Amino acid sequence: MAEQNYAFVVDGMVTNIAVFDAPTEELLAHFKAELSLHHIVLAHEEPKAAIGGTWDGTKFTLAAPHASWVLNADNDWEAPVAMPVTEGKYYTWNEETVSWQEHDIPVETPE
Repeated sequence: MAEQNYAFVVDGMVTNIAVFDAPTEELLAHFKAELSLHHIVLAHEEPKAAIGGTWDGTKFTLAAPHASWVLNADNDWEAPVAMPVTEGKYYTWNEETVSWQEHDIPVETPE
């Protein structure tokens, strides 16, 4: 049997990920008891479980990339300001200013 990822969940937060190859119910129960876990969830759907993310009982949500970002209707994180698109530029998020920082795309010149 193929290895499977299991999320260890406490208070709705994914605290760890373990990879098992056909674990028994007894083994999962042992981990749950020893680590004071609320849930051990087979992480097979998208998005996959990730440490720092959450489990609401039906789906995983990845941790927010920045504190100001919010979940949209598709369960994806979205910046509070849309990222601009400018040819020859790329953008990175600046949480302090809650804005996108513009950068030039380096141009390689032949030697």
